Amino acid sequence: RSRAIFSMGVDRFCGVAGLASVGTVASFLSEGEGLRPLRGKVAVLCGVSLVAALFLLSERLRRATGVAWLMRRLPGRGILEEIETGLRLYRDRPGALLRALGAGITAQSLFVGVYCLFGRALGIAGLGFADYCVLVTVLSLVKGVSPTPGSLGVAEALIAVVVGPLGLDTTRIVLLSLVVWRSL
Repeated sequence: RSRAIFSMGVDRFCGVAGLASVGTVASFLSEGEGLRPLRGKVAVLCGVSLVAALFLLSERLRRATGVAWLMRRLPGRGILEEIETGLRLYRDRPGALLRALGAGITAQSLFVGVYCLFGRALGIAGLGFADYCVLVTVLSLVKGVSPTPGSLGVAEALIAVVVGPLGLDTTRIVLLSLVVWRSL
């Protein structure tokens, strides 16, 4: 049972890492100036994902930095040992992890395509595919941290706060977020 739960966590991590990877690459390919302030933030997310993956997968790195020593002394050691057991599944099968990351990148790219098509249908002008990659990364993360069911209300307010200063049509971006959420 704990392996299944851990696998779901790895799946979520691969999805976020895939989203951050797509957003980072696209942010530097984007010619639009409107989303330039978000480029660094998306790149930092990708970097944090990479460092987290290295720490999770490298026992040697955890020992060298003292993280392994700290983990042995924390309360809830049994849970941490279960996580370690789950990590061994992926360390022993790096191809499976790479396939999961590849699937995450592919799925997120298709998801960006859906946003792009809906955005054009809603009349959001001036954003290319690379801009949508950055925008979808931010929108997805905002919706992912919202404490309300279905992220309704809180996510829209956060989106307005994040997108407003960029000079984009906040009403249409919030509408885009709602339309895509309801369509999927």
